[in-house]
Amino acid sequence: MKRSYYHYMETERHPNPKSRLAEVANIVCAMPDFPKQSQDYQELSHFLEMTGEVDMDAFDASWQKYIENN
Repeated sequence: MKRSYYHYMETERHPNPKSRLAEVANIVCAMPDFPKQSQDYQELSHFLEMTGEVDMDAFDASWQKYIENN
């Protein structure tokens, strides 16, 4: 079974992020209302656009890594 974007991002968290991927992972994993089970780009993109907490170019890059690693 394919894991959700959130579960993939949990593997990319880092206490001292040195990459945009780790920065996005830290932000996403700290959001209590993030759609944790979603695998849908449109749903997640819309959610993150509404919060304004994540640079959307960084999200797009993290989504590509998610697709490659899933």
